[in-house]
Amino acid sequence: MNVKPKTWLACCLALFLQPLAHLYAGSIKWAAGYLLLGLAAAIGDIWLQLHSLPLAEYAPLRVSFALVSVLHILFILKKYPSNFVRKWYSRWYGLIGLLVLMFSCVVAVKAFFYESFLIPAASMSPGINPGDLLLVEKWGYGHYSYLGVPLYKTAMTKKLLRGDLVVFEYPEDSKVNFVKRIVGLPGDEVVLNGKDLSINGLKLSRYLLFAEAQRQVFSENLNQRRYKIQLQSNRAGMQASWTVPAGHYFVMGDNRDNSNDSRFWGFLAKEQILGKVALILQKKTAQTTE
Repeated sequence: MNVKPKTWLACCLALFLQPLAHLYAGSIKWAAGYLLLGLAAAIGDIWLQLHSLPLAEYAPLRVSFALVSVLHILFILKKYPSNFVRKWYSRWYGLIGLLVLMFSCVVAVKAFFYESFLIPAASMSPGINPGDLLLVEKWGYGHYSYLGVPLYKTAMTKKLLRGDLVVFEYPEDSKVNFVKRIVGLPGDEVVLNGKDLSINGLKLSRYLLFAEAQRQVFSENLNQRRYKIQLQSNRAGMQASWTVPAGHYFVMGDNRDNSNDSRFWGFLAKEQILGKVALILQKKTAQTTE
């Protein structure tokens, strides 16, 4: 039985799932085209968010795109040939199967490979600031979840190095995610002498980039990696030392005087690590503290 696509269903799909709407209408070509447009729109959304453009300013563009999709599908259905033999992908079971496949792919990528995290606070300033978007590599770090729901756990198979940025479950509240820099590996001795940091007896080198009011920004070198740290001249330093136990890491925020990190709540267990930061997409926002 070759039933013509239902107009109301095609329009609903065209509003929210444009590629499926065109598969329903029997056109793989247009389905692929709208899939590419959808990916471009998603990238555009990220760009607009990073440039602080309010939703209200670009929402009309998204609404217009959806309405054009509906008009397009209506035009196709108006010329729909009565003798057209609908393929499997345009029938209900094909559409449901493809929808499940698409959703499964999204879940698999975000749960096991890469996930984005939005930075809410300034504990990693000046390198990472509130509103910045982090792309986190998850494969090999043993902690796989989707939208905060744990799916699978296994032993960590990838090696972390000093200077790596990691996203992890806050040890005092597993529902909260933090991002910090690893400064101490298992077995390392971490020493703070005021605001000077030493690892295994070697003081980290740094040089002043600029200073304003009570804020100083330095370039620090750890494990042949350079990054920026921020100090407040009106904040007292700390005299303390730690020896990192097996299976744990010592982490610190780059905003050294405004960071809740291993200096205060202890060592980070490797089982709490969600992944390593692979990419930073920066956005300028006002600073808060974590």
